Amino acid sequence: LSSPLKILSKYLGVKESQIETKERKAKLGNIAIPTDKDNYMLINFRGGVRTFRCVPYYQVYEGIAEPSFFKDKIVLVGMFTETIPIDIHPAPFTRVSGFRMPGIEVLANAIYTILHQDFLHPLGRRNNNLILLFLGLLTGLLSYRLSFLKALLVSFLEMIIFATLVIFLFINQKML
Repeated sequence: LSSPLKILSKYLGVKESQIETKERKAKLGNIAIPTDKDNYMLINFRGGVRTFRCVPYYQVYEGIAEPSFFKDKIVLVGMFTETIPIDIHPAPFTRVSGFRMPGIEVLANAIYTILHQDFLHPLGRRNNNLILLFLGLLTGLLSYRLSFLKALLVSFLEMIIFATLVIFLFINQKML
């Protein structure tokens, strides 16, 4: 079992023996987790590096950190540094900040995705190919009937509409 499933099974009180993994789906109690054919889940990242609050170990050790902060929360312990590149990974938003994401925060994002059932849903290769075929045919038909400048304008509008639709579906339906 993956670390997020093990951690969440403890947090939710689900026995590890009750966790089901099948092709394209895992089940953790009442939570159905969509996976690919190799049982990998897409992580819906909440943001860039330090999206989740980090408390340095020394603050806990020296009693500086407020104990009430940790009450009823999942606490992950791990290295959180760019200077020792042992467990850092590229992730969405990291190109913007210039930082790579520590593995512990990737794990936190995976746990958050499952716990809040905020899954990403890929359209799949067939659907993507059908969309591209449709757009290609539409562009070809419109270009054949229109002058060059009008066809160029229509193609540009098609791209804007398509990009807007993709962004809308990602934000509102979690579709890729």
